[in-house]
Amino acid sequence: MGELRKHRELSEIVFGLVLKDVISPVDVDDRMLVYPYNAALQERRDDPENATQAYLISKYGADAVTSAKHAAEVVHNGIAPEEWIHQLTKVYQDFKIVNVMTKTQKRIEKDQDADLDELRAVLDDRRAEYNIDPLSWADITDEFEREWLWPQWIPYGEITILVGQQGAGKSAFALYLADCVANGKALPDGSYAGETKGVLWVETEGRFAENVRRARSWGVDPRNIYSPSQDLRKVVDLNKPEDKAMVRAHAARPEVGLVIIDSLGGSLMDENDASAKVTLKSLSAMAQETGTTFLIIHHLRKTQKASKGHHTPTLDDVRGHGGITQFAPSVIAIDYDGNEGVRFLYPLKMNLVEMPPTMTFSMGTMGLLWNESTHDQVRRQVVQETVKWLEGLLTDGPRTIKEVKEISTEEGYDWDIVKQAMAFPSIRTVKNHHDERCLSL
Repeated sequence: MGELRKHRELSEIVFGLVLKDVISPVDVDDRMLVYPYNAALQERRDDPENATQAYLISKYGADAVTSAKHAAEVVHNGIAPEEWIHQLTKVYQDFKIVNVMTKTQKRIEKDQDADLDELRAVLDDRRAEYNIDPLSWADITDEFEREWLWPQWIPYGEITILVGQQGAGKSAFALYLADCVANGKALPDGSYAGETKGVLWVETEGRFAENVRRARSWGVDPRNIYSPSQDLRKVVDLNKPEDKAMVRAHAARPEVGLVIIDSLGGSLMDENDASAKVTLKSLSAMAQETGTTFLIIHHLRKTQKASKGHHTPTLDDVRGHGGITQFAPSVIAIDYDGNEGVRFLYPLKMNLVEMPPTMTFSMGTMGLLWNESTHDQVRRQVVQETVKWLEGLLTDGPRTIKEVKEISTEEGYDWDIVKQAMAFPSIRTVKNHHDERCLSL
């Protein structure tokens, strides 16, 4: 039933876009539209001059009015029309596969012959999406070259879940990270997120005004931070296919490098709601398909009144259905004892690297203040000096990475420090005419 509901909702939107001449009828397979949309769509194809919007709305009544209303909303949000066709095609194919598989299973259970031709025809619709021949990993070139948005903490092109109790500073940390990605500010450990990218802030709890006020008070440059809709009061519901399609379309934009979901709780009905697991699976696929990093803010379970003293959270304390964290290679927690003192940022789960050491911060009127050891301060200074050296080296033009490594060794620069400097926003990775990776300003 879930696939059918999504299919009907997306059909309404696509039909409305056809009504408004945003999408040409010939671009949509009329089999994907449910009644009455398929009949109206065919009528628009056969007689486009006479089958005007007013005519179709008057003939098909409330369904056409609803479609036109939905179309007006999505046009206002600026989502590419191809995205809605993509979403409808995918849901239609999913629905057909589920329907035919269910029919096949019932026939087998009744000792009846399964209609293999029907099953094969449905699966053939998906054949174009898959390469029949397997791909050798040796043939993979640059697909996974960039591994980290924040080294050791937040993997690139994946979802990371950030958890903590109410008031722990989850949204504040997310805003700090947004500033780092959008404006090239140093990350808490002194590293950099690399090339500055846009940040999409998806508000699901209606706290948009609070986050904007905080950004202004911190002096965050807002030009590369975006909301998904022109409607500032819109609260995104990730259970709605039209809202999910909107987020996916923005995440696929080349200028967007980070999507912040604040928070998953906006799509979670109760402590054990399995829909959160479904939503996370969908967001994980979305991140990998678009190559965009997702930071998903989430809550911990409410502490039991009978418990006494402070309890450091674990994976078992993450709110929601069991196994909710399985889709995230990285889960980060913010912990504090309820006072306005130091917060602790530490990893709960890291699939890709060893657990990085816990970091501490406090929340000030001008932003987050990170507590650094003397060693950290010295290392940050060394990285900044190495950045200046690297910028000077590249003044006369690009250099191959192999060349840079050789020169850094000759001049006594630690290669690990040089690699951190390479992630600084002023340094870019390009390729020369020999297809060699080079560094450039």
